[in-house]
Amino acid sequence: MDPHGHRQWAGPGLGVALLVVGGLAGGGVAVWRWASQAPSSRPETPCDLTEAPCRVNLGGGRTVELDVSPRPIPLVDPVAFTARFEGGRASQVKLTATGETMDMGVTTVALAAEPSTDGARFGGTGSLPVCVTERLGWRGRVDFELDGAPRVAAVRFTTHRPTKPPAASGEVERVDGPTADFLLHSSKGPVRLSDFRGKVVLLYFGYTFCPDICPTSLTATARALRRLPPEQLAEVETLFVSVDPERDTPEHLAEYAAFFHPSIHGVTGTDAEVAAAARPFGVVYARHEATGAGGYVVDHSALTYLVAPDGHLAAKLPHAAPPQLVVAELTKWLPSARPPINPQ
Repeated sequence: MDPHGHRQWAGPGLGVALLVVGGLAGGGVAVWRWASQAPSSRPETPCDLTEAPCRVNLGGGRTVELDVSPRPIPLVDPVAFTARFEGGRASQVKLTATGETMDMGVTTVALAAEPSTDGARFGGTGSLPVCVTERLGWRGRVDFELDGAPRVAAVRFTTHRPTKPPAASGEVERVDGPTADFLLHSSKGPVRLSDFRGKVVLLYFGYTFCPDICPTSLTATARALRRLPPEQLAEVETLFVSVDPERDTPEHLAEYAAFFHPSIHGVTGTDAEVAAAARPFGVVYARHEATGAGGYVVDHSALTYLVAPDGHLAAKLPHAAPPQLVVAELTKWLPSARPPINPQ
């Protein structure tokens, strides 16, 4: 994806002669492709950059090793990439990494030759966003010249953080909030909150370049939705409202939200429309410049807001709420789960 959410992929050239699959730490696979002029090669170590360098035999006694530091990979701060060549003199080295299992933007890093290494070691810095709850798959491409000949190497690798996911923060806050409405936009057209009168609406405000909190919250919501029987799921609308309309187009949001659950729909609008949508719920967010692929991050509220079928704000769910808690709160408001009214 480019910074505006449009997909880009600078994959290997068409002249590919070899495809090799090797085991990854944690049960994944590492896939290396080499341009047709490259000799047969295979990974010599598992390709999980969070755990170890990725090393490949280029043939003829030549190897290249891709590494990253520090470990664990930080969420937003830049990391140092290195490429180390043995058995040949390299130059013009560039790394491009694109999120595969989840859109995390594109990281492009020019790797400069380090002094006194005679074309053997190259380094540069960039951000490689990660998620605390899931392993992320990446497509990486390394362009370089080796002994004066252009070469291209492509690798699939994973990243993860060996930490526990954030715990749910607090309990449900039940409120008797205002009856709110807003106008935003999805990939299928305008969306008003009032379009969903008669349903329970779950609202979450975030953005797709969020490296941690948003994926964690949306994963937790998806787990709760999967526990609902079809007739109750049909009575719930879940909206992921992007507070980053500069990068999050409606089309990109549709793809991102569906990654977590097909019933989660992404919406956004102009800066003014997003601010108007956030205001009745007390949502706060602020943009901060940061070094990395996206250029900035957005701090934002991490609650999920439950809007009752009549349109009023009924509850605020904590970050990463366990599915049983979310289902219990939803059930209080679902029309099919409420007891019939006794006319006497």
